[in-house]
Amino acid sequence: MLALTLIALLFLPRMFARRACRLASVAQALGEALLLVAVLLPLAFGRPWRITSASMSPTLRAGDVVLASPVPVRFLGPRRGQIVLFDSPEPARGYRRPRAKRVVALAGDTVAIRRPAEGEPLRLFVNGARPEEPYVRDPIAAEFGVSDEPFVVPAGTVFVLGDNRNVSRDSRELGSVPVECITAAVVATLHRAPEGELP
Repeated sequence: MLALTLIALLFLPRMFARRACRLASVAQALGEALLLVAVLLPLAFGRPWRITSASMSPTLRAGDVVLASPVPVRFLGPRRGQIVLFDSPEPARGYRRPRAKRVVALAGDTVAIRRPAEGEPLRLFVNGARPEEPYVRDPIAAEFGVSDEPFVVPAGTVFVLGDNRNVSRDSRELGSVPVECITAAVVATLHRAPEGELP
Protein backbone atom coordinates (compact mmCIF):
# COMPACT_ATOMS: atom_id res chain seq x y z
CA MET A 1 0.00 0.00 0.00
CA LEU A 2 2.85 2.33 0.88
CA ALA A 3 4.45 1.56 -2.47
CA LEU A 4 1.25 2.50 -4.35
CA THR A 5 1.03 5.77 -2.45
CA LEU A 6 4.64 6.60 -3.32
CA ILE A 7 4.07 5.80 -7.01
CA ALA A 8 0.95 7.98 -7.05
CA LEU A 9 2.82 10.85 -5.42
CA LEU A 10 5.65 10.55 -7.95
CA PHE A 11 3.65 10.17 -11.18
CA LEU A 12 0.37 12.08 -10.62
CA PRO A 13 1.96 15.57 -10.62
CA ARG A 14 3.69 14.75 -13.92
CA MET A 15 0.44 13.53 -15.45
CA PHE A 16 -1.38 16.68 -14.37
CA ALA A 17 1.48 18.87 -15.61
CA ARG A 18 1.34 17.15 -19.03
CA ARG A 19 -2.44 17.62 -19.18
CA ALA A 20 -2.11 21.28 -18.17
CA CYS A 21 0.49 21.79 -20.93
CA ARG A 22 -1.82 20.12 -23.47
CA LEU A 23 -4.75 22.30 -22.36
CA ALA A 24 -2.59 25.43 -22.59
CA SER A 25 -1.51 24.41 -26.12
CA VAL A 26 -5.12 23.83 -27.16
CA ALA A 27 -6.18 27.20 -25.67
CA GLN A 28 -3.33 28.96 -27.50
CA ALA A 29 -4.24 27.26 -30.79
CA LEU A 30 -7.90 28.26 -30.36
CA GLY A 31 -6.89 31.84 -29.60
CA GLU A 32 -4.70 32.00 -32.70
CA ALA A 33 -7.49 30.50 -34.84
CA LEU A 34 -10.00 33.08 -33.55
CA LEU A 35 -7.54 35.90 -34.25
CA LEU A 36 -7.00 34.57 -37.77
CA VAL A 37 -10.77 34.41 -38.36
CA ALA A 38 -11.18 37.96 -37.00
CA VAL A 39 -8.58 39.21 -39.50
CA LEU A 40 -9.56 37.10 -42.52
CA LEU A 41 -13.36 37.23 -42.23
CA PRO A 42 -13.63 40.96 -43.07
CA LEU A 43 -11.22 40.45 -45.96
CA ALA A 44 -13.14 37.44 -47.28
CA PHE A 45 -16.45 39.28 -47.35
CA GLY A 46 -15.03 42.64 -48.44
CA ARG A 47 -15.49 44.37 -51.77
CA PRO A 48 -13.47 47.10 -53.47
CA TRP A 49 -15.03 50.56 -53.42
CA ARG A 50 -13.73 53.68 -55.16
CA ILE A 51 -13.63 57.02 -53.33
CA THR A 52 -15.17 59.65 -55.59
CA SER A 53 -14.84 62.88 -53.59
CA ALA A 54 -12.37 64.84 -51.48
CA SER A 55 -14.61 64.82 -48.39
CA MET A 56 -12.40 62.25 -46.57
CA SER A 57 -9.08 63.85 -47.57
CA PRO A 58 -6.30 63.55 -46.50
CA THR A 59 -7.15 60.07 -45.13
CA LEU A 60 -8.83 58.96 -48.37
CA ARG A 61 -8.35 60.89 -51.60
CA ALA A 62 -10.60 60.98 -54.66
CA GLY A 63 -9.53 58.02 -56.78
CA ASP A 64 -8.43 55.79 -53.86
CA VAL A 65 -9.76 52.23 -53.88
CA VAL A 66 -10.61 50.77 -50.47
CA LEU A 67 -11.71 47.37 -49.22
CA ALA A 68 -15.10 47.68 -47.54
CA SER A 69 -16.52 44.85 -45.43
CA PRO A 70 -19.91 44.47 -43.74
CA VAL A 71 -18.47 42.11 -41.10
CA PRO A 72 -17.14 44.68 -38.53
CA VAL A 73 -20.37 46.66 -38.56
CA ARG A 74 -22.75 43.67 -38.55
CA PHE A 75 -21.04 41.81 -35.72
CA LEU A 76 -19.47 44.58 -33.62
CA GLY A 77 -21.56 47.62 -34.53
CA PRO A 78 -20.13 51.00 -35.55
CA ARG A 79 -17.31 52.48 -33.45
CA ARG A 80 -16.08 56.04 -32.97
CA GLY A 81 -13.27 56.80 -35.41
CA GLN A 82 -14.34 54.09 -37.88
CA ILE A 83 -14.78 54.98 -41.56
CA VAL A 84 -18.07 53.56 -42.80
CA LEU A 85 -20.04 53.38 -46.04
CA PHE A 86 -23.71 54.16 -45.80
CA ASP A 87 -26.69 54.77 -48.06
CA SER A 88 -27.90 58.32 -47.69
CA PRO A 89 -31.09 59.77 -49.08
CA GLU A 90 -30.68 62.34 -51.84
CA PRO A 91 -34.22 63.76 -51.83
CA ALA A 92 -33.52 66.46 -54.40
CA ARG A 93 -32.41 63.87 -56.96
CA GLY A 94 -34.70 61.05 -55.87
CA TYR A 95 -32.01 58.38 -55.45
CA ARG A 96 -29.68 56.95 -52.82
CA ARG A 97 -25.90 57.18 -53.18
CA PRO A 98 -23.35 55.46 -50.89
CA ARG A 99 -21.06 57.78 -48.94
CA ALA A 100 -17.86 57.25 -46.96
CA LYS A 101 -17.60 59.18 -43.67
CA ARG A 102 -16.07 58.80 -40.23
CA VAL A 103 -18.21 57.94 -37.20
CA VAL A 104 -17.55 60.64 -34.59
CA ALA A 105 -20.38 59.97 -32.14
CA LEU A 106 -22.70 57.12 -31.18
CA ALA A 107 -26.30 57.02 -29.97
CA GLY A 108 -26.68 58.98 -26.73
CA ASP A 109 -23.53 61.07 -27.28
CA THR A 110 -23.81 64.87 -27.22
CA VAL A 111 -22.25 66.60 -30.22
CA ALA A 112 -21.38 70.28 -30.48
CA ILE A 113 -19.41 72.22 -33.07
CA ARG A 114 -18.31 75.46 -31.49
CA ARG A 115 -15.40 77.79 -30.85
CA PRO A 116 -13.36 76.79 -27.77
CA ALA A 117 -12.67 80.49 -27.16
CA GLU A 118 -13.41 83.85 -28.78
CA GLY A 119 -11.62 84.19 -32.13
CA GLU A 120 -10.63 80.50 -32.36
CA PRO A 121 -11.81 78.27 -35.24
CA LEU A 122 -14.78 75.96 -34.86
CA ARG A 123 -14.01 72.55 -33.34
CA LEU A 124 -15.86 69.30 -32.74
CA PHE A 125 -16.83 68.44 -29.15
CA VAL A 126 -18.26 65.05 -28.15
CA ASN A 127 -19.71 64.78 -24.64
CA GLY A 128 -18.09 68.11 -23.76
CA ALA A 129 -14.54 67.10 -24.76
CA ARG A 130 -12.52 67.59 -27.93
CA PRO A 131 -11.66 64.18 -29.40
CA GLU A 132 -8.17 63.46 -30.71
CA GLU A 133 -8.46 63.83 -34.50
CA PRO A 134 -5.00 63.56 -36.09
CA TYR A 135 -6.64 62.84 -39.46
CA VAL A 136 -8.31 66.30 -39.65
CA ARG A 137 -5.96 68.75 -41.35
CA ASP A 138 -7.99 71.99 -41.33
CA PRO A 139 -10.35 73.39 -38.69
CA ILE A 140 -13.95 74.00 -39.66
CA ALA A 141 -13.90 77.34 -41.44
CA ALA A 142 -17.59 78.17 -41.78
CA GLU A 143 -20.65 77.65 -39.64
CA PHE A 144 -22.03 75.24 -42.23
CA GLY A 145 -24.83 73.21 -40.67
CA VAL A 146 -23.75 74.26 -37.17
CA SER A 147 -26.22 75.02 -34.41
CA ASP A 148 -25.51 76.85 -31.14
CA GLU A 149 -27.32 74.07 -29.29
CA PRO A 150 -25.60 70.74 -28.51
CA PHE A 151 -27.15 67.80 -30.37
CA VAL A 152 -27.89 64.43 -28.72
CA VAL A 153 -27.46 61.56 -31.21
CA PRO A 154 -30.77 59.64 -31.33
CA ALA A 155 -31.03 55.93 -30.51
CA GLY A 156 -30.20 53.61 -33.40
CA THR A 157 -28.12 56.25 -35.23
CA VAL A 158 -24.56 57.59 -35.46
CA PHE A 159 -23.17 61.06 -36.19
CA VAL A 160 -20.70 61.10 -39.09
CA LEU A 161 -18.32 63.75 -40.46
CA GLY A 162 -15.89 63.86 -43.35
CA ASP A 163 -12.23 64.37 -42.44
CA ASN A 164 -12.18 67.31 -44.88
CA ARG A 165 -14.80 69.21 -42.88
CA ASN A 166 -14.98 72.23 -45.17
CA VAL A 167 -16.20 70.34 -48.25
CA SER A 168 -18.00 67.37 -46.69
CA ARG A 169 -21.75 66.79 -46.79
CA ASP A 170 -22.33 64.81 -43.62
CA SER A 171 -24.47 64.67 -40.47
CA ARG A 172 -24.37 68.47 -40.20
CA GLU A 173 -26.57 68.54 -43.30
CA LEU A 174 -27.98 65.00 -43.66
CA GLY A 175 -28.66 64.39 -39.97
CA SER A 176 -27.72 61.31 -37.97
CA VAL A 177 -27.30 58.11 -39.98
CA PRO A 178 -29.48 55.12 -39.00
CA VAL A 179 -27.26 52.14 -38.18
CA GLU A 180 -29.26 49.98 -40.60
CA CYS A 181 -28.16 52.29 -43.45
CA ILE A 182 -24.48 51.48 -42.78
CA THR A 183 -23.48 48.85 -45.32
CA ALA A 184 -19.76 48.36 -44.56
CA ALA A 185 -16.64 49.59 -42.80
CA VAL A 186 -13.40 50.45 -44.58
CA VAL A 187 -10.83 47.81 -43.53
CA ALA A 188 -7.94 48.53 -45.93
CA THR A 189 -6.74 50.81 -48.73
CA LEU A 190 -6.10 48.78 -51.90
CA HIS A 191 -4.90 51.63 -54.15
CA ARG A 192 -3.70 55.09 -53.20
CA ALA A 193 -4.42 57.69 -55.87
CA PRO A 194 -1.66 60.18 -56.65
CA GLU A 195 -2.19 63.62 -55.12
CA GLY A 196 -4.58 65.61 -57.26
CA GLU A 197 -5.77 62.65 -59.37
CA LEU A 198 -9.30 63.13 -60.62
CA PRO A 199 -11.80 60.32 -60.00
